Amino acid sequence: MSAIDYGGNSIISYRQIDGEFRLNVFIPDEEFWPEVEIKQNNMAASIGQFWDIEFKTNWVKFRRAKGNVFLTIDFRGEEVEIDGELTLGGNLISLSEAQNRMGGGTFKNVKMQNCHTALAIGPDGRVFRPNYAMRSPRPWYMPRKH
Repeated sequence: MSAIDYGGNSIISYRQIDGEFRLNVFIPDEEFWPEVEIKQNNMAASIGQFWDIEFKTNWVKFRRAKGNVFLTIDFRGEEVEIDGELTLGGNLISLSEAQNRMGGGTFKNVKMQNCHTALAIGPDGRVFRPNYAMRSPRPWYMPRKH
């Protein structure tokens, strides 16, 4: 189940295996390289960008400076709760229980249930992450065929 998808890349998702939530988070930098990546509860981070990452069972909180929480993801209850801000593809996305903002638009009091992907944003196609096997590592875009 994906809470947020950007250009075909799951940004925040989870799986439940034998009653245990397995969290996946991909927080990219401006070049779409991972600042933080959590795969099935295993975390890797570019620690130069963060003051603190607090990671517990079914819950994670990211701080960029002391006392400056920019993102919290909580899977402990019946619903996934995401509170904070992300920048994806140069667009600021602000998420909270009361209201969500992105690209100049606002939507309020939204709860999504029983859906494979709750929020899919980004270009109409697939954004591929850069990798070191590329001659010039950079993200690239493949439009969707209609």
